[in-house]
Amino acid sequence: MATGALLIVLAAHVGGSLVSGLICGFIARRVWIAAAIGMGICWTSGGRMMPSILPSPAWFAVADTLLYVLTAIVGAWSVAACSNRKWKKQRQDNNKAAAATTLQKRKRWRLTAIEHLLSC
Repeated sequence: MATGALLIVLAAHVGGSLVSGLICGFIARRVWIAAAIGMGICWTSGGRMMPSILPSPAWFAVADTLLYVLTAIVGAWSVAACSNRKWKKQRQDNNKAAAATTLQKRKRWRLTAIEHLLSC
């Protein structure tokens, strides 16, 4: 096979592994790294069989093998990073709302205490 064709095949394999990592990140929220590594291993096992079916240069076999797990982890990590960012923002918003509510309660308590003192 020509080098250009091998690069296209390599890009397709990397893209498939990346998309499977993204899907693993969406589905397995807490154990995303284990799911991504599992998908990368599945892709690697299929990629290791390809050189036995179609002869290819050594650089292609090595690159194909190394990139599967790496791109699956990158895909799942990107989903986890985005979801953590959203979760932190929601938590900060909730903390701000709770702080505002607490402040309002304190003001009401002070007013009630002042009214009580003035009524005596």
